[in-house]
Formats: sequence, structure tokens, C-alpha cells
Amino acid sequence: VLKGADALIHLPAIYGAKWDKFSIGNTNPVLSWNALCSAMDAGIQRVVMMSSINAIGGLFNKECPKFSYFPVDEDHPSIAEDAYSASKQILEVQADCTARLVNQPNSDKKIWIASIRPHFVADEKLKLELDAETRKDLWGWTNREALARACFLALEMKERGVSPGHERFFIVGEEHCCVGQNAMDMAAKYYPNTEIRTEGSRLEPQQGFYSGAKAERLLGWKHTGGENPRKEW
Repeated sequence: VLKGADALIHLPAIYGAKWDKFSIGNTNPVLSWNALCSAMDAGIQRVVMMSSINAIGGLFNKECPKFSYFPVDEDHPSIAEDAYSASKQILEVQADCTARLVNQPNSDKKIWIASIRPHFVADEKLKLELDAETRKDLWGWTNREALARACFLALEMKERGVSPGHERFFIVGEEHCCVGQNAMDMAAKYYPNTEIRTEGSRLEPQQGFYSGAKAERLLGWKHTGGENPRKEW
């Protein structure tokens, strides 16, 4: 099926809120592994895997997640507890393995894999209430077109000078979705023990809780603005 393809973008099969843990565990990791193996066997160099902000846990945690610091970036440790989050974490481990296998020191074969971690995908910015129900995934969102642009930009990592391998990217709006709320007040109320890792140890009033700095640095991506893909995929 993939013979002669220039690239592969793999989308998930089952979303966590709609299926039981056995179906999720027996479906998502199998399909992501099949996608990576198929890309590898076909000699495809450019692969995008659709992961999730929940690759580190959050929304489906039983209690309020214990985030280590804000803004959350790609180095944040996992706090996952559920099948869906585990399936996304497994996807990313599979991508690590595939990249190591293909990118052997003495081999001419190379592969660039991006795991994209979007938030709730919508056409327009959400308007969320500040409450215990919305706190687990940190009041964020991802614009549909911005997500698509991130995927295409990630296919061009080779041209952007990114080394062969696997990279993870949070693809989330720069602003939180709680109208009229201050990010520092939100953090103080629901995450009083979470470190603020910014200059001055403060969040801007409308600042989101996930960092897009890596995506901007390596892909030229920003949720609003940023670069466009160099090629029409």
C-alpha cells in the first residue's frame, strides 16, 4: 500500500473517552506499530504519528494530575494512569525504537519521525469554565488548520536541518480558553504546588499551560502565524 509514497501521516483509531480499556489497549498500539513497520519496510523517510497531550497523562487521570511544572513541555515526565494515555506513550516508544533501528551509524537509510501532541481539536477557540472538570487538561485547545499545518511542517524536518530520529511536539494554542481568567490565578487555585518555569516565574494572564517552543524552534510552527510548509503535500 505504501510503496512509492513520499510520506506517512498516521491518525489514531480509538479515542479514550468512547471505548473500554481493553479495546484501546488492543487497538491503538497495534495500529501505530503496524504503521511504523510499514513505513520502515517501504523505505519512507518522513513519518508523522498523531499522539496527544495525554501521552504524558492528564485528562483521564482519576484525580487531579500532578504536573511538575508549567508550561508543560516535551521533557515533562509521564503521569499517565489510563489506557488511552498509555497507548499514546507506547506509540512514542515505538517511534523511538523505529528511529534507532533505521538510523544505524553505518547505514545509508534514514528516517525522520514526529509525534504530534495536539489538544482538543476544534475550528474555533473553546470557551471553558474554570472548574474542577476542566482543570485536568489545562484549559487548552488546538485549531484544526494549525494542527494540519504542524503535520506538514513536521514532514519537512529533513529540510529544516533536524537530525534523523524521533521528535515529540506539543501542538497547542498559545492562550488558555477560560475567558476573563488570569493564568497565574488559575495555577494558584488548582495547581498550587506546581513550579512555574518562566522568566520571573510568572505566566502571562492569557498564557496557555503547554509550551509550543520546541515546535517553533524546529518546525517554524506557531498556533497563530508561524511558517507554512515549503511543499504542497
